[in-house]
Amino acid sequence: MAQEMLGSLQDKTVLILGSGKMGCLAVEQLVKKGVRKIYIMNRTMETALELAKEIGGTAVSFWEMPDILPLVDVCICSSSCPHYLIDQALVERIMPQRVGQKLIFIDISMPRNIDPAVARVKGACLLTVDDLDRVVQDNMQKRMSAARQVEKIVLNKVDEYYRAINKIRLMEATL
Repeated sequence: MAQEMLGSLQDKTVLILGSGKMGCLAVEQLVKKGVRKIYIMNRTMETALELAKEIGGTAVSFWEMPDILPLVDVCICSSSCPHYLIDQALVERIMPQRVGQKLIFIDISMPRNIDPAVARVKGACLLTVDDLDRVVQDNMQKRMSAARQVEKIVLNKVDEYYRAINKIRLMEATL
């Protein structure tokens, strides 16, 4: 979804909050997409440093969030924190530093770690697991439709083949 909204991710900077299973999966996909720079924030700095070293990213502490958010294009939150890590007030403070650039927040945490009020901040876009689920469902429908089209093509080609074989047999029988 971020790629759809921003175009290529190759020149983008991303902040990942949480380096558990979901955070690592997100990082893996971002690396494949050629993201320019990835910041890793985690409850324990050692874990953030380990993942950052693995991918050539930069580990940062949670205390640096107000300084890092203005620098990124996408913030993916996959923490297991029981409360919001990013609230509306923080986003309102950092958005003027972005000079008209939108900032995409993707919250794949359970429970949610980004305050839904963030979506009301001008220039901020908040996507959640529910939004991602809708995209997955849409993609599945598109794939099913494409599979039906391919099936029709294959059936037509098989039909053409048998018609050609029958035509050859008919010609051989009349000779």
